[in-house]
Amino acid sequence: MSAKLVEEARPTRFRVWVLAAMIAATFANYLDRAVLAVVGPTVQKEFGMSDVQYGWLSSAFVWGIVVVILVFGVLMQKFGERIVGFVGLIGFGLMTLLSGGTVGFKSLMACRLGLGVFEAPTFPMNATLVRRWFPPTERAKSVSSYQFAATCGTALGIPIVAGVTHAWGWRGAFVFAGAVTLLVSVFWRAVVHDTPQGAPRVNKTEVELIQAGGGEERSAGRTTREHVKYVLSDRRLIALYIITGATSTAFFFFMTWLPKYMREAFDVDVTGGLRGGVKGTIPYLCALVGIVFGGWISDHLVARGVSRKHARKVPIVIGLVLTAVVLVMPFAHGQLAGLVIISIGYFGAAMGNCAWILPAEVSRKECVAVANSVYGFCTNLFGAISPVVAGYLVSLSGYNAMMVYIGAWAVVGLVSIVFVLDEVAPTPAKDEAAV
Repeated sequence: MSAKLVEEARPTRFRVWVLAAMIAATFANYLDRAVLAVVGPTVQKEFGMSDVQYGWLSSAFVWGIVVVILVFGVLMQKFGERIVGFVGLIGFGLMTLLSGGTVGFKSLMACRLGLGVFEAPTFPMNATLVRRWFPPTERAKSVSSYQFAATCGTALGIPIVAGVTHAWGWRGAFVFAGAVTLLVSVFWRAVVHDTPQGAPRVNKTEVELIQAGGGEERSAGRTTREHVKYVLSDRRLIALYIITGATSTAFFFFMTWLPKYMREAFDVDVTGGLRGGVKGTIPYLCALVGIVFGGWISDHLVARGVSRKHARKVPIVIGLVLTAVVLVMPFAHGQLAGLVIISIGYFGAAMGNCAWILPAEVSRKECVAVANSVYGFCTNLFGAISPVVAGYLVSLSGYNAMMVYIGAWAVVGLVSIVFVLDEVAPTPAKDEAAV
């Protein structure tokens, strides 16, 4: 057999480059978010903000996401993920750059809202691309890979941003993060295509490999009222919206408030030198492990022949159980006990985030983009509420009250995944169900 025929018979692996672009975009997304977590106390003092104002500022980007994410679902359905993702990266990179020039609470609030508006398509578009570009045995690991990048954007972003802040000040930190995002937008534009069939560097063998494993072509077209009704009324999808509410309540609190929480409750300062910074990253490192473990065990079970229902649900159940451990925080005393409980809770919340794979797997293929957008809406709605609730609860009752709030939501999520999510499979259309 000639070298050319061998090369044609061997599948290309261009989907790895697409995944790399998703990872880079997600890392930039969370790096931009992490800036305020590091410089927040300095900005809060300089701008004279209360804890309640800081809570609103911390969640401002999430409210921006909530407002427009459903619109982006329609835009992705019409124009595709490549174009929408590129515009989003340019937009939230510029919003982060502009944050470095703000002069008070209102102007910074406006930039953070704008940040959220342009970040909105990131996770729905990633989840949709994973379904089109990867077979089932690779999907959970792919989702975990860009979720891993999300936590890296926080875990690695915090010491990086801390270093930039020490060198150039808090304004320089915003400029640095925004510049990184603009570079990522160039990479995205060069690599990402909506489908493997439309990518020039994908050979026929790779396309067949993806399709044989369940990968699907893009279902373009107008979003109809029937599509919207379906994604808002399907029992399996509703169960997922509740589950993401549980994981997001914990995850977004850790992402936005954890540096401040550790500094005030445990005297651990992530920007206060090597010793404090290393100790402060322990919960984030646990979250990284949780994300990787959740995706790995899910795909491993699928590859071993375990039903997709159990393979997808097991890591989420484990994650929610571990998240609920924060309920014992009011009874814990000392820095070590606090860090252990927070690390377990963050590990669990991160592990449960592999649920992002599920909307694409339980919805009809023509509704995937919309289903992912509604799921993302719920994710970010609960994520937006969490830091605000934290601001009020911390002001009124202290941090332990917030831990009880997070733990209670984890229990609700457990009930939903165990008793409401009956199956993990594409929901058939009415005419298919009647056959």
